[in-house]
Amino acid sequence: MPTESDSRGQHRYASIDDALRERRLPLENHLLIKSFVHNLGVTHLYETTTYIRGVRPGGPDLQIASGWSNGFTEEEVQRFAGDAESIWLNDDRDPLWGLTHPQHGGHAATSRAQRVRDGGHCELCGWGLAMSGACNNRSY
Repeated sequence: MPTESDSRGQHRYASIDDALRERRLPLENHLLIKSFVHNLGVTHLYETTTYIRGVRPGGPDLQIASGWSNGFTEEEVQRFAGDAESIWLNDDRDPLWGLTHPQHGGHAATSRAQRVRDGGHCELCGWGLAMSGACNNRSY
């Protein structure tokens, strides 16, 4: 259950587990969310109307919703892209990036995001390449 409040009157969660439970975020997304919350040094989590606000010293606040999160630098989003459905440049918070969680209720990446994420195709097998340029087809 939310505890303290911040200067905006938003209730502060005691932990990421409390926030995920209270907001009833899909279990399939917990591992990814916990990973970036811990690895990016989020120190406080606050309840908002539509998302969990993750505060981290020296970085922009993260917005963590049921099917997506945003507030990442390009370097940060690359670190977590492997576990995400898709990544996208945030039009409202440019130059910050967002990612779509594995369980997202149909939130599709925009065409702009798909173009940003498109790494081309493997010349050997035709599979789409990861953003790093590596082919994930291990059958050849």
